[in-house]
Amino acid sequence: MALLPPELLRLITEYLTSNRRALYALTLASKALRWEATRLLYSSMTATYGKLHVKFLSTIHKSPAEFAPLVRVYHLPTWHSNTGGQKDIWNLILKCLPLMVNLKELAFHKVIGSPSKIFPPLGDGCPAPFQLDKFSWTESDLSNNETYEAQALSFLETQPELTQLYWASHRDLISTLPVNACPKLKRLEGRTNAIRAIIPSRSVTELHWLNPWYRGQLEVLNLKGLRTLRAISIESYTYLRLLSATLAINPLHPLSNVEAVELCIVYVRDSSHTDFEQLPAILSSFPQLKKLVITTPKGGARYRDKYDPTSQISQLFAQLGHLKFVDFLLYPGPVYRRWVDGVLLPNLLSIDRNRILELE
Repeated sequence: MALLPPELLRLITEYLTSNRRALYALTLASKALRWEATRLLYSSMTATYGKLHVKFLSTIHKSPAEFAPLVRVYHLPTWHSNTGGQKDIWNLILKCLPLMVNLKELAFHKVIGSPSKIFPPLGDGCPAPFQLDKFSWTESDLSNNETYEAQALSFLETQPELTQLYWASHRDLISTLPVNACPKLKRLEGRTNAIRAIIPSRSVTELHWLNPWYRGQLEVLNLKGLRTLRAISIESYTYLRLLSATLAINPLHPLSNVEAVELCIVYVRDSSHTDFEQLPAILSSFPQLKKLVITTPKGGARYRDKYDPTSQISQLFAQLGHLKFVDFLLYPGPVYRRWVDGVLLPNLLSIDRNRILELE
């Protein structure tokens, strides 16, 4: 095995990325395989159960020089049963996070327990031990969640290299984020309150709009900064129709530069054939549209076979002069069918979720 070139060893281990048991087995093989398997085992931790995090973090804490620099993605756990108590797991988290000097993605999907601090302390004027590319924050139902959000916002001020932000909270606390924080932000996923706080002072090019209710649309579409958008994601066909109606009466034409649109079809309420026949007219609200991506939320798979978009897609290419690509999510792999200039490609495509709105 030692005679194999490093490139081939890397391909072998990356093929097993999702099989952590197999990767652990490879750490007992040759020195070269051990390194590649260890690199993958510690590059990402996104498990929900705290017990797995305790094992992961304990190893890092015991051998920080070997393991901590390998971590690129860390999502905090959402369950802490069988971890020795929430105090123990938070002690590990706060000790190990500063050691992950190459961390690029950090996510808080839920704050477990009731810790006083959810970020490691930094001295005044001290830089963060890592610079993220992506940060995710999801609102918890805890009574002290506002305190945690304030800590998260203070943390964002230490991340000038951040390019992607997911912020799902109903609170308006994000409006306190200084306008000079996260100056390189390019991709925003959030509700109206986050859009209102972030868009005007930053050159965001990709927006994933969560719950874009009509009243919020009126407010957002009058914001300065929307003309930098090149891609937008809308949660359902119903919301897209509302957005189109709002754009039709907006003299500023704020989304006129958008070139890629994701439409997330909620089949239970969106699968009316008559409605989809109106899709070309609705999408004409985006005069520079070059790419349309049709996806489904979790749980929508059972409706997917009831909707064959072929005829509607033909109409789209016929009526939208700039349209070049249409991608349709076929299986949650994610596996897509693709049309180019109106022609269905023979092969299915696998496209990373973070890249679906990129132009080819």
